[in-house]
Amino acid sequence: IPDSVTEIGEYAFYGCTGLTKVTIPDSVTEIGEYAFYGCTGLTSVTIPDSVTDIGWSAFEDCTGLTSVTIPDSVTEIEDSAFEDCTGLTDVTIPDSITQIGWGAFTGCTGLTSVTIPDSVTLIDWYAFYSCAGLTGVTIPDSVTYIGDEAFSGCTGLTSVTIPDSVTSIGNEAFGYYWDDNTGEHLLTDLVIFGKTGSAAEEYANENDIPFVALGNELSDTETNVTVTGDIGENTKLEVSELKPEDVQISGKKACAYYDISLTENGEKIQPNGNVAVKIPYKDGGENIEVYRVNGDGTTEKMQSGYDGEYVTFITDHFSKYAIVADGGIEGDTNNDGEVNIADALMISRYDAGLADLDESQLAVSDVNSDGEVNIADALMISRFDAGLINSL
Repeated sequence: IPDSVTEIGEYAFYGCTGLTKVTIPDSVTEIGEYAFYGCTGLTSVTIPDSVTDIGWSAFEDCTGLTSVTIPDSVTEIEDSAFEDCTGLTDVTIPDSITQIGWGAFTGCTGLTSVTIPDSVTLIDWYAFYSCAGLTGVTIPDSVTYIGDEAFSGCTGLTSVTIPDSVTSIGNEAFGYYWDDNTGEHLLTDLVIFGKTGSAAEEYANENDIPFVALGNELSDTETNVTVTGDIGENTKLEVSELKPEDVQISGKKACAYYDISLTENGEKIQPNGNVAVKIPYKDGGENIEVYRVNGDGTTEKMQSGYDGEYVTFITDHFSKYAIVADGGIEGDTNNDGEVNIADALMISRYDAGLADLDESQLAVSDVNSDGEVNIADALMISRFDAGLINSL
């Protein structure tokens, strides 16, 4: 495009699916509505500093677009500007932007994180609707309004911090997704962090979404377990590591086990509302979850998330907690819910090369923890079944 061009008009390259590269000169000040709509072969675009306006749906349905740089000259990302750009994984929003328009990034399922600058005051309706890959978003203190369903359908978003500068949050702005089976909007596993008495707390309460009040953070120096929430200044955190083999949860393998409590003046207390607990855990595993183990031995699955380094969960009552993974009960090789001679025989057949065990079966069969599954494990299970030893 030559330097003599000052505007790329409406529908200029609409549906040019073979277009893979475009150079926009510094002379261009405006990119019109639908200018590059449906240019599915376009993989990247650099918008020069001369551009002040990106029109409605300018890059909508550019599914091959993986990155875009928006210059400081642009003050508003208009409605549906990048809607359904499913390949877009990274976007830089400059400090000049004051509004993110209606549906600006709707359906950008490849987008994993976005940082909204301090200049933005308004996030309009459907701005990030159905961005299912979005796992992190930072909302600055400058934002005052978040529109209807702005982050609805963001099923990968497990937590969001909403500052108290936000005074208006639209219907189903956070924490909902569309269920094709029921034809309804259902709640996701989202936790909202915010200030007590804020619009964030009001929205969370009205929509039955767990809310954690921003306050003190306590940390245990030995285990590096942290607790965040509305916690008194004189409150102390106490954490003890327990033996994972001391807890059994049907169909799960206990990987770590903790006794977590809060104390004030030497007395155990419970938190005032929800708190967020963060536990370092790098051993990996399938479907890492957290269960609370109550005093009567019953267990309760907690709302939790795992990012490969930390397990985070929300609770309003401290007790013992087990980090578990798929793998079944220790020693229950045949996964029938019991540990007995049948499991020992199955391991014996595996050791003799007469049977195969899958990864989950192998994970629970190494009862002597020597890194191998063989006759020694079978003998240990046999002794347990005969009552000669009390635990595995």
